[in-house]
Amino acid sequence: MGKKTPTAAVKSTSKPIPVSSMNYRPYDYFGRQDMQTTLMTHVKGTVRRNALRAALEAGEVSEVPDSIKSAALSDSAREMISSIHPSFMGGEYLPTAKSEELEIARISIKSTTGDVTSLYARQVGRRIAYRVVDEYGGDCLSGRTTRTSIKVLTMGQLIEFFMGAWDLYVCLDCNFEDDLEGMPHFFRGESEFYPCFDATLRDLMRQKFARQEDLSD
Repeated sequence: MGKKTPTAAVKSTSKPIPVSSMNYRPYDYFGRQDMQTTLMTHVKGTVRRNALRAALEAGEVSEVPDSIKSAALSDSAREMISSIHPSFMGGEYLPTAKSEELEIARISIKSTTGDVTSLYARQVGRRIAYRVVDEYGGDCLSGRTTRTSIKVLTMGQLIEFFMGAWDLYVCLDCNFEDDLEGMPHFFRGESEFYPCFDATLRDLMRQKFARQEDLSD
């Protein structure tokens, strides 16, 4: 029998997919996480998140009280903070995450109470289970609010599912009608896994409403 002939390693010819692409897919949601990812995927309140992000950037997060780092505030703490200004409550009334569940994306709006709609994910066997949640027990949601996948979602899949459950376009149209300049200041997308989530939402918004303007001319 002849000797086995060594073969050269096959080099991948596929190019990396840029994070701005709708086909971008994060490697994982549930792998080892740094402190920022842990805090920004578990802390519900927008104001607390902003304070924590600033503390992280300044290297002072160890000085922040544990109550601010907690996923949820106590009822008494929520009442105290809401008395300062209703917008401080943004995100604080989201449902509590289930075991091993984390937030992979959120959209907040500049309403009086700073309302937040969020997308949670958790591993269930070999699949990933997702659910879109709001701060009103689902009253502001429409369409399908849950789904599963084997792989983590591409950004395009994430946005399609998220917007199918909570339509940002309808929200903007109700608040601004034809004011295309005012719309971008009313919302913010955040994700620790999709770096261009916010920028992509803004591009889609401009395309959607600019096209409507063209059709109405």
